Amino acid sequence: MIQFPNQFFEEFELLKKWRVIDINEHDSNFIDNAIDTLKEYNLNENNKFILLYGHEIISNPKFFDKVYKFIDDYNLDAKISMATPSSFPRSAHPYTNLLMWVDLKNRENISWKAKETLMFDPNEFYYGKKITDESRNLKGILSIRKQNKVRDYIFRKQPKLDNGIVRYASWPNAKEETLEDRLNSKNFPNIRDLQKEYSSSYFSFIIESDCLEGYYPNLTEKTIQGFLSGTMPIVLGSRNFIKDIELMGLKVWNKEFGFGEADSYSNYSTDRFDSFLKCIENVNKMNMNEVKKYWNENLHHIQENYNLLSYILFETKLN
Repeated sequence: MIQFPNQFFEEFELLKKWRVIDINEHDSNFIDNAIDTLKEYNLNENNKFILLYGHEIISNPKFFDKVYKFIDDYNLDAKISMATPSSFPRSAHPYTNLLMWVDLKNRENISWKAKETLMFDPNEFYYGKKITDESRNLKGILSIRKQNKVRDYIFRKQPKLDNGIVRYASWPNAKEETLEDRLNSKNFPNIRDLQKEYSSSYFSFIIESDCLEGYYPNLTEKTIQGFLSGTMPIVLGSRNFIKDIELMGLKVWNKEFGFGEADSYSNYSTDRFDSFLKCIENVNKMNMNEVKKYWNENLHHIQENYNLLSYILFETKLN
């Protein structure tokens, strides 16, 4: 049985009781909405709440100040939850932050107009599943959907993976997507086919959601998919991503393949990006027999990653 800290179970119980206040830095009325939520509860009995930011990462320090002031004004014993492996003043436990991905829905295909479907099918991903390499025949996968400057830099260097998948759709944001783009969306795998590619791979190379310099790193469904599919993820995240995710008890393979000290570099350091590319190059030097042997030598870490995440996402049965 996985040992979880008491903080996680306490916060989990708050979420089960739906003692949640949704906060959104793009909503100018969030304080009024939060006060309306408070009115539904008797604060003399229980002032514990989870303040949930469901849009990944808070990127505005003034918004943080407003949230902290709201907590103090109403004398709340509240924790702030967002999509990060990091801890900060009044933060929820990083395990609690993972719960926002329970029953996550994502687009069926690459188009912004596509219908939504459940991101992680519980019939495929469930606690107790044993990870094997029975269907793995790809060295690795680097498959990127949306365009940004970091990803542009990486792909200008033309990374390659022998017997693997390297794909950059360079997809525009929702406002810029054209009819031609939507017609071209069929040239890219849908979400289930993409997951099959991950489950056929030994390594996954992941470029996490972009964060502004000085903010907490993102931990999103991109990295979660790398763990749940039984790959050995190598992740380009924001500063301190590797440090914080290791503190959660999750293993990534950046250090083993040449990432060096890049976890401490600026989010937009080209040395950081080049260190990620070096990891791809070093994996690519291995032949398939070496890759398979290495994966099996690390299977206990791969299984532990899967067990931790699948328990939180699929076994806790959060309402």
